[in-house]
Amino acid sequence: SVYQKYGLLHENCIMAHCCHSDDVERKLLADTRTSIVHCASSNFNLDSGVLDVHGCVAQGIRVGMGTDVAGGYSPSMLDALRQSIIASKVILFESRGDLRSSSSKPAAVSDGATTAGETDSSNASSEDGTPAVTTVTTPPTVTKVRPLSYKEAYHLATMGSAEALGMDKVVGNFVPGKKLDCLIVDPAVPNGPFDLFEGEGVSEFFQKFLFLGDDRNIVSVYVDGRQVL
Repeated sequence: SVYQKYGLLHENCIMAHCCHSDDVERKLLADTRTSIVHCASSNFNLDSGVLDVHGCVAQGIRVGMGTDVAGGYSPSMLDALRQSIIASKVILFESRGDLRSSSSKPAAVSDGATTAGETDSSNASSEDGTPAVTTVTTPPTVTKVRPLSYKEAYHLATMGSAEALGMDKVVGNFVPGKKLDCLIVDPAVPNGPFDLFEGEGVSEFFQKFLFLGDDRNIVSVYVDGRQVL
């Protein structure tokens, strides 16, 4: 609300991280066309938190990907992509309660209801009058949260980032008329970081480059249609 008060939230505003923004704040970002740049590596390195990318996109927020090397450890967008996928799995684990310590106990309830994994012994007793514990439990909550796919993460690093910067009409994909910013990648480079096998196709090559590739696979770099490397 402070940013909004002083007119700082608008379509040219880019907010980094936003790990702890609630639904009200995210709605404000969506309504003002403010973008978020997701910097998963920095968030992990500084113990800052984890951004729910799917949740932000579902609320209509433009989300791009960044490295924030001041807090992260690598300027590589490949690393940022990989860390973003891992971050989305942390969100999934949280939604399922997988990150809760095995020794932790559900919070007490005052209305007599049981929580997931809690036994109900309020009306049970043994023959000697001592309470008897039953085995009745409530089922865990079913969640629809899912991690980022490699395709979604790649979109986040390319077209998603172009949209966040307001440059999606100029760069971000290979639509005719846009500037050509691209890498020429050779998945079969000698002494490369991964192996190729018979029967694999473009999809497998692409995934291997995203998850295992590095500078050795990059043959050349083009910026605005001009080869710079």
